[in-house]
Amino acid sequence: MYKRQALVDASCIHRIPADLSSSPADAAFIPAAETAISIAHDAHPRLGESIAIFGAGIIGLLTAAALSAAGVSVSVFDPQPSRLPVALALGAIRAVAPTAAVRAAYDVTIECSGNPVALQTAIESTREGGKLVVASWYGSKSVALQLGTRFHRSHIRIVASQVSRVPAAHGDNWSKHRRFGAAWDLIRRVRPV
Repeated sequence: MYKRQALVDASCIHRIPADLSSSPADAAFIPAAETAISIAHDAHPRLGESIAIFGAGIIGLLTAAALSAAGVSVSVFDPQPSRLPVALALGAIRAVAPTAAVRAAYDVTIECSGNPVALQTAIESTREGGKLVVASWYGSKSVALQLGTRFHRSHIRIVASQVSRVPAAHGDNWSKHRRFGAAWDLIRRVRPV
């Protein structure tokens, strides 16, 4: 029997809240929940806006749950049919295959699939003057996009979402500690396991 050990800076350790301590498996989702909260903040939806999320993996589903809980109209697109009912159960108003996306224009699109094709579809599904939040990390993956006349004239804003620190635009009101509190609230609401 091997003992597993890790050396971690004390500032990186988070205590599982007492009401969740009986379910450590749920607590394992805290990094993904914090990422979802960060993406929702970067999306910064306004009342009445529509949001499309491309990718219904853990991050996409938790982002849909966070935004839906805030009263935002969320549509989710994913090619895997088994993920779509989960998105609906978490509050999405629509969950379908990505091919249906390009027939609509959303105020905010969020790409969290890691698929360059989904990134292109998100661009094509963003309303003129809208916002695209790129939550995927492509690393060294080559991404070829079509950024022709429609994109050029669209005034679409592209925001890179990254969870490692709180962006300056949110820094006056949000800290990592407060964002973790919101992430724990999301875990309480969703109970992922």
